[in-house]
Amino acid sequence: MKSRSGGRWVITASRRFNHPDGSFAGVALTTIDVAYFLQFYRGFDIGPNGSIALASADGIILILARSPDDGSYTGRDLSGAPLFRNLRERPAAGAYYFKSPLNDVQRLSFYKLSNRYPVIVVATPIRA
Repeated sequence: MKSRSGGRWVITASRRFNHPDGSFAGVALTTIDVAYFLQFYRGFDIGPNGSIALASADGIILILARSPDDGSYTGRDLSGAPLFRNLRERPAAGAYYFKSPLNDVQRLSFYKLSNRYPVIVVATPIRA
């Protein structure tokens, strides 16, 4: 989501806390600036036309580090793409050959669905 205070893309995370008897004790909330992940993902050599995406399991792009990157992909809804339409029927990790919904280019990517959080990482290294 975009931060109301600064207008930058952020990822929010929250956690419920309970009293020892199980009753509600409060919520902790934090935000992580998307720029942190972009810098982290740019440290990987994915080639001149590769990409690394962190997306919600329902298909919303949270971060897309790609080359070239114009910053227009964060927040895009890819829930209609085949990977997300049947994500729960797939193995938690694997290879994925598809026509990119972002630029109509055929790609071979590798994905990993988190077993702890509702996010998926999709990496597409391209050398040529």
